[in-house]
Amino acid sequence: MSYRTFNGIDISIMKYLAGNDKHASAEKNKQYYIASANKTMTRLELARARIRNAFLSEKDNKFLIDKILYGLNWLDMLKNNIKDAKDDIEFSKAVSYTEWHAVKLIPSAAEGYAISLIMKDKLNDRNNTSHAKLLEDAKYHNHKAKIIFTELLNLKENSNFKLAEKQRIKAYKELISVNEILKRL
Repeated sequence: MSYRTFNGIDISIMKYLAGNDKHASAEKNKQYYIASANKTMTRLELARARIRNAFLSEKDNKFLIDKILYGLNWLDMLKNNIKDAKDDIEFSKAVSYTEWHAVKLIPSAAEGYAISLIMKDKLNDRNNTSHAKLLEDAKYHNHKAKIIFTELLNLKENSNFKLAEKQRIKAYKELISVNEILKRL
């Protein structure tokens, strides 16, 4: 569904996957969207398991799990709305592509947020005065990553998802920089 949120992609070509029978096509669309929702739900469940095993503070754990549960609940509601849609008009109203994109970003943003918290603890445990500048740089990169992941976890329907995808990649690059510095400390 995320391709629908990007400008410049003509989705009319998707008709070639739908088949020729209009009724069969509507049912295939329902099956496709429900399967896609199930896939996203599985990814959210994986993120939840990873978060639970990350040994985060109770507050941070609750924040991330609440975001994940929001995504799971929203997808459950979406699946019910898709199943209940009687025609293409109801189906179109049932599916919010922008909200779906926001929900699809939750797992990787939650995991990135958790990684930044774990790395912060590792950085705070280091008292290496001979590498003070490196430590300061790592803390800076880690802080930038956490801010970006927080923004991604708080996306709304009117957010710029093209920018959000770029920001997600940028945040993970920040964490890679932190990891490289941690290896040197």
